[in-house]
Amino acid sequence: MTLDTGRKPLILQLGGLTLDISDYTMKTEVPVLHDTLCDGSPEYRLLAALPCLLRLTGTVLQTEGGTYLAALQSALRTHRQFETEFDGVSFTGLQITSAECSGTDHGRSAELTLNMIGGIAL
Repeated sequence: MTLDTGRKPLILQLGGLTLDISDYTMKTEVPVLHDTLCDGSPEYRLLAALPCLLRLTGTVLQTEGGTYLAALQSALRTHRQFETEFDGVSFTGLQITSAECSGTDHGRSAELTLNMIGGIAL
């Protein structure tokens, strides 16, 4: 059963490549340093913010999985940075850190997973 919210499908545009996204996770954080002072009281310091991590999963035709990976391989190898918008968030300097495509023996579709790192535009 699929909940129909009337929402447009999620699309990620990376240069000339368009991907239909079914699932994603986004993580951005600021690490915290915990210290204990001489008197035993705690001290907390926020460190520099880490880049945003974005994991995207979409479905492609199984016969096109290799084509997608080949197109992504070039961007992966050259550390290409993308400026793009996805689900209402603008990203800057977004780079692919890994790409994976998995299918089944008799399936018609394959699952394409991208891991990316970059910044969120303010």
